[in-house]
Amino acid sequence: MVVKQRLLWPDLIRVVAIFLMVVLHISASYVPLWHEQSLFSWWGANLIDSLSRMCVPLFIMLSGALLLGKKDSLKVFYTKRLTRLLKPWIFWSLIYGVINFIQGNEASSIKRLIIGTFWTGFWILPLLLSLYLVAPLLNYLLRKLGNYFSLFFLLIMGTLLVKGIHFPLYFEYSFYFVLGYVLSKKKISKTYLTFYGLGTLFSWLLIASLTYRLSVPNMGFIADYYHYHTWPVVLLSTFGFMSLKGLVEVYKKKISKSYISLITNLSNASFGIYFIHMLIFRTGINIVYFPSYSFIPIISISLYSLSYFVIKKMKSNSLLNQVVG
Repeated sequence: MVVKQRLLWPDLIRVVAIFLMVVLHISASYVPLWHEQSLFSWWGANLIDSLSRMCVPLFIMLSGALLLGKKDSLKVFYTKRLTRLLKPWIFWSLIYGVINFIQGNEASSIKRLIIGTFWTGFWILPLLLSLYLVAPLLNYLLRKLGNYFSLFFLLIMGTLLVKGIHFPLYFEYSFYFVLGYVLSKKKISKTYLTFYGLGTLFSWLLIASLTYRLSVPNMGFIADYYHYHTWPVVLLSTFGFMSLKGLVEVYKKKISKSYISLITNLSNASFGIYFIHMLIFRTGINIVYFPSYSFIPIISISLYSLSYFVIKKMKSNSLLNQVVG
């Protein structure tokens, strides 16, 4: 029996995506403070936040890369994916729900408490659920029509996405889902890695510059170019995905076993880190007192590390390991 070797690039992309989510939730507290901090500090937050905007697209693209193209039966597909999604979703919704109820948040009615915690509190999970539901159909069309379907689908859904047209259950993000599948099939040379790296740098600075240019006339922060459906974020996410994938493909022989082990362990804990990091971050710190360029990196790394160690400890329990993510 041949044991299939685990690919490292999906683990790296997953780790980066979740870390950037942690960064985003901290930097997003800074960028609206146009008048409360120096311009230098605001630019620090703007640059950090602009880069972190590819976190959700990276996560969706990785899901498409790993789920599309599979030949699992409907029963196997939904049993594996829905179980892995729903168990931690329900577990952490109960945890957050109890805390919100005790603190009086969203407790005006049980219905609002449930919806606010289970559905909108973890909005990326309904998004993943909608993609899981249509994945078998997309798989069928990709097998039957191949590149013609994928290119047509990306053209249509990409146009709808950047125009800001919304569908039920965030279905417009299926663009990133199929894009991840298409990009995962591309082999990356050292020359192309340089191109994708420069593309990542360009689109990152473009988002930050456009945000500043839009905010200045308003004398206040405008977040239009931060949204996941804008074309600069699509560019950043595409180049970022290919850069991370290319780093592993080009330099895989130079990556030590200790780094591979670290990336794998962080990847295995990523879903749990996503759930728990905001629970840990509930603090009374007044961020205005700290400059963004030092506070955001320090708190992001500290929060991510603490979340990892808590999840690792929880996963050491056989019962909790089934539900923490």
